[in-house]
Amino acid sequence: MDKPSDRNTKAQILSAYDDLLAEHKALGKELKELKQKPQPIQAGPSNSDIKEAKITDKMLGTIDTLNKLQLGFGSAINELSEKLTYKATYLQDLQNSISDELQQLQEIHNIEKIQTDTLDNLIESYTENSKAFAVEFSDRQSTLSREIQDLQKAWEKEN
Repeated sequence: MDKPSDRNTKAQILSAYDDLLAEHKALGKELKELKQKPQPIQAGPSNSDIKEAKITDKMLGTIDTLNKLQLGFGSAINELSEKLTYKATYLQDLQNSISDELQQLQEIHNIEKIQTDTLDNLIESYTENSKAFAVEFSDRQSTLSREIQDLQKAWEKEN
């Protein structure tokens, strides 16, 4: 796997970590084996010195990668914390808005207790009242229309 970045998923980062841990253990075993073997005295760098240098380089690279992973985790945690704080604030604002709206409904309609079907009941009540008012309006309109016709007939007779 390539070097992990802060954009990798948790699974990718953990996989990279497991790979690095396995590599670290293998390098540690190699280092122990090399230290246990008797070393011939030679002039200049020996094969074991070269191997130890490679192992040390790999270990330093592994440590560097682990440090980068740690930084990546830190920034990811900070980002998640900011998002969580924003969502919590948003939720609190929504709850306050709902509470305000419920209080206004109670004041407007003199409702003692708001339940889940209160809005349905209000709509039904409005519909019934609307129908009753429409019937009453129609009755009054027809009554007034008859009275106007009677008055017009009476006025025509007088003329």
